[in-house]
Amino acid sequence: MTVRRVTVGLLALLAVALPSAALARIAVSGADKTPVVRAALGATVPRQCAAVYVSSVNGSWASATFDPQHGWSARCSKFGSNGVVVLHRVHGRWHMVTAGSSFTCPIRHVPAAVARDLRIACN
Repeated sequence: MTVRRVTVGLLALLAVALPSAALARIAVSGADKTPVVRAALGATVPRQCAAVYVSSVNGSWASATFDPQHGWSARCSKFGSNGVVVLHRVHGRWHMVTAGSSFTCPIRHVPAAVARDLRIACN
């Protein structure tokens, strides 16, 4: 193999790997979900009914949605929705910034890089 072929191969690998690393929201599970779920969906929603992600771009931002994987269980079905709640942690507490199922770009009060990382679609 020539040096040029190796270089081209490495660049191709980087081109594929970097976009996925840039959008690497972090799934939150277990007891760590509780404060986010309570701030987003209320104290009565079991944490197992929600999917929670923290932004890898800025860990003080998170999103919470109804988890369709658990959506049809008797425990979670009454909490079902198709929206997303965006939260910001300030002074150690999660606060709801916005919520909905359809957002206009840019999403008001949410940094664009965070919205992309959390995979919040907007028009």
